[in-house]
Amino acid sequence: MSILILETAEKQVNVSKVEDKKLAPSSRYLFQTSAVLYRRGGFRLLLNGIGSACTYWVMHSSVTKLSTTLLPSPVAYIITSVLLAENHFFWTAHTVLPRDQLRFVSTPRDRRRWRALVLPTLIYSAAEAVMMYLPDLLNSSLAPASNEKVTIEGSFYIVRSDILISALMLFTQISLLLPSNIVLILVQASLLPPSCETLIFRPSRQQQQGIRVGEIISAANREPLQAREAAQMIGIGRLLNCLELHGKMCLCLLVIGAMVHLMVYSML
Repeated sequence: MSILILETAEKQVNVSKVEDKKLAPSSRYLFQTSAVLYRRGGFRLLLNGIGSACTYWVMHSSVTKLSTTLLPSPVAYIITSVLLAENHFFWTAHTVLPRDQLRFVSTPRDRRRWRALVLPTLIYSAAEAVMMYLPDLLNSSLAPASNEKVTIEGSFYIVRSDILISALMLFTQISLLLPSNIVLILVQASLLPPSCETLIFRPSRQQQQGIRVGEIISAANREPLQAREAAQMIGIGRLLNCLELHGKMCLCLLVIGAMVHLMVYSML
């Protein structure tokens, strides 16, 4: 998702043409992108950023669990995300940059960088908290009491409630979660050195080198993007691209989960 968001930045792929046809963002295609990354760097590049992701979520889960002793769970989740904003930045950097480019990224504890990340991280973590905690809250308020006998009419009510909650979550994801994720990734990318090579390539270029950060986000040559500037770069096409990729990734996870369950059941 991070690579797709950068790839569809306004001043890069959206205006590229080959044979008078607009180029579709290549990262929308999971198998094509995976094959390209594998050819360029093997499984090591294909799994780029997974170590940083695991480190981030271990730290995030630990701090959130400690914070819930004093704060409500959604508030603890948001505050933890803001405190670990730089760690999320390094997760993104490890995902979109080749390993040999990471030495150009400055070390942690940069107050200027953390201040630039606070607002987009706050918005994105609030959207994540809504997606995580709102369904349970709605279910508890709409579900019938456990000691009540469920009738046919009651079962129809439960189904309607589930459909309503699912529709609300889908609307929230499109209108809040994906836009805030795009803003956060763009701000994080603007904090990377402009000369850093990325894992993004143009199909029109027969070259091994990726496009540099400065080519994707021109503001990276001056000052980090503000959240408002990044929000202005969001378009309907980019949202639909992200939604399509998210759906494909969810489908892949569903297939993998089904295969794991089948293997477990066959062993029992």
